[in-house]
Amino acid sequence: ALDWLNREHRQWWSDFWSASFLEIADKKVEAFWYGAQYIMACCNRAGKLAPGLWGNWITTDRSRWNGDYTLNYNFQCSYFGTFAANHPELAIPYYDAVLDFVPRGRKMAAEHCCSGVHYPTHIGPYGLCDPRTYGQRSNASYCAVIFEDGYNYTLDEEIWREKLYPFLIEVANFWEDYLEQDDRGRYVVYRSNAHESENWGRDTNALQHRGFLRRLFQTLLDASADLGTDADRREKWSDIVENLSDYTYVEFNGVTVFSLTENEPHFKKGGASLNAIYPGAQVDEESDEEVRQIALDSIEQADAWAGNGFCRSFPAAVRMNYPGTLAKLRQTLDELMPPNLYVRGGGGIETCGASLAVSEMLLQSHRGYLRFFPVWPRDQPARFGTLRTRNAFLVSAELNDGVVENVEVISEKGRDCTIVNPWPGRHPRVAEAGDEKSVHTVAGDGDRFTFATRIGGRYRLQPD
Repeated sequence: ALDWLNREHRQWWSDFWSASFLEIADKKVEAFWYGAQYIMACCNRAGKLAPGLWGNWITTDRSRWNGDYTLNYNFQCSYFGTFAANHPELAIPYYDAVLDFVPRGRKMAAEHCCSGVHYPTHIGPYGLCDPRTYGQRSNASYCAVIFEDGYNYTLDEEIWREKLYPFLIEVANFWEDYLEQDDRGRYVVYRSNAHESENWGRDTNALQHRGFLRRLFQTLLDASADLGTDADRREKWSDIVENLSDYTYVEFNGVTVFSLTENEPHFKKGGASLNAIYPGAQVDEESDEEVRQIALDSIEQADAWAGNGFCRSFPAAVRMNYPGTLAKLRQTLDELMPPNLYVRGGGGIETCGASLAVSEMLLQSHRGYLRFFPVWPRDQPARFGTLRTRNAFLVSAELNDGVVENVEVISEKGRDCTIVNPWPGRHPRVAEAGDEKSVHTVAGDGDRFTFATRIGGRYRLQPD
């Protein structure tokens, strides 16, 4: 029996490590990426309880914050890096933990005279929670971020219908009831609580809501169309996306940065001030110049490279191509990562989420198209294999002497694949693996091109 268990154990880890890889010159940053996947794999299995803040490593009878599922960012952040690293299965315990709270979340929503669900800041397994902790209004929509990634990265219709879509509908139900329109037609989040329990009931349009709600309703628009469901609700969802209140700004240390609220403009150091960039995902390097500068200044002023900010600031910095991100990451790891590869700071295993920053230095897809080595120094060689992207592609590539080589795309769901041309000024050639003479039609303007794929197709790309 022990031999069988040992073989099963070794086979599981062999399969896990075969799912993806990356190789870069900075071995400490590389080790962090692998260490983050290892930590998450050690404490997440389908059918088992999701880990609390400290994973499996509880060393005291009174762990901080009771080792619970803290929903104002900590629990969610642990899973930020799992999809791009091609380990979507690690999020299944997370889905189950969040779904277990739905019955109680409905009761809390009803207390706000709303349908759907409202979540407190602190919950536990099996739908448990501290009844005193109602927390920020954004907790459920923050939980939804991982559900949205689960769909966008895998397009797994079975898990979408069973777990993901039902929860997003519950969250949408609440917000359709809770949002109010002002005399300008804007959807406004009153009593939004930008910070845990501060300014209770006073905040309007807290920073996080604008990003989280746009993500939520845009995902529902896309996914409901894919699944052919809820067509009668799409007009309302589109209206919310188009008319949700925009971001507001404030002066801080002589520069313009994101304001954490609309009615009482202010800025605080820390990762929460970067929610518009990540995980709100509404601002990035390709935003217009004025907003881009505000985002860069917000990252600088947030100064959230360690502690509670680590798992959020580095993904945000990569999305903005913040100068010196790789060097800053290495510096932080030198200070906070001991030989066991666990990065100290914040609420336990949440630091694993910053592994997304390493993946997205090499490959980005959050806008729906692929960008190769977008935030990687062109003089440093790097390579990766079968990283996962939006639209369910598994992608491999190398960078040698500043040239992108050996690009391969595996299509799990047969979606059209759009790529920012990694060979500027040269026409890309796409051929299906095993039939190198079958050149695929490529449509585009030279800077960006698109080609059709089939389910299970494997495509090799190179310049003519």
